[in-house]
Amino acid sequence: MMGGLTGFSGVLPIIWTDIGGYTKTHRRSVLQTFNITILAAALASHAGFGLLTRDVGLAAAAALPGAITGAWVGAFVYKRLGNRGFQQAVMVLLLLSGTVLVWTSW
Repeated sequence: MMGGLTGFSGVLPIIWTDIGGYTKTHRRSVLQTFNITILAAALASHAGFGLLTRDVGLAAAAALPGAITGAWVGAFVYKRLGNRGFQQAVMVLLLLSGTVLVWTSW
C-alpha cells in the first residue's frame, strides 16, 4: 500500500531491520530482497495491465544513468561505513525523502 500511495515501499522493512538491530550486511540483504520482489511484482502487474508503453520505456532509459550512478555511489559509501554509520545514513535518507514528499505535496 505504501509503495502505491507514496513510492516508499521499503519504509516498513527499514524500520523493522532498525528495531531488530540487524548488522549492515544482514540489513542490506533483507532490503535488497524485499525491493527486488516488490519491483518485480510492480513490473509484472504493469505489464499485465498493458501499462508498459513506449513512453514508459523512454522514461526508464532516461533514468538509467542516474540509477546506475546512484547504485555505484551507494556501494562506494556502503563499503566505508560501519554498522552504526550505515544505520544512521539509512535513517537520515529516509527522513529526507519523507520530508521532501511532504514538502512537495503542499
